[in-house]
Amino acid sequence: MAFMTDAGADLILQMQLKGALEGAVKPISYGALARDLNVPGPGAIARVTGALEALMRDDAAADRPFLAVMCESKLSGGMPALGFFQMATALGRYMGPATGAQAAAFVAEQRALLAQA
Repeated sequence: MAFMTDAGADLILQMQLKGALEGAVKPISYGALARDLNVPGPGAIARVTGALEALMRDDAAADRPFLAVMCESKLSGGMPALGFFQMATALGRYMGPATGAQAAAFVAEQRALLAQA
C-alpha cells in the first residue's frame, strides 16, 4: 500500500475541487462539497476550505475569477463564508466587508465572470 503525504492528499483534493467547481451552475455548500468528494471527517470542511484557499491563490496568480466563489455557507444566504472574503482581501482582490451589498456585488461579479469563462 502506497503512503500518501498530507501534501499529496491536499493536492488531490484541490484537483477534485477544481473539477467539481468548474462545471458548477449553482453554488454548493461546503458540507455538500465535502460529502460529494468523500472527504473523510472529522475536519472534512476544514480540509475543503484549506484546499479552496490554495485554489484562490492559484486563481489570483493566474488572474482568473475565484472558483471558490461557487461555495456557500449554509448560514449566509448563498454567500461564501468569511474565510473566502479574508483570503480575497489577503490576495488584494477585494477590499470590503464580508457581508452586505459590497460583498454581494463582488460575489455576483466573480460568479458572472466564471459563467463567461
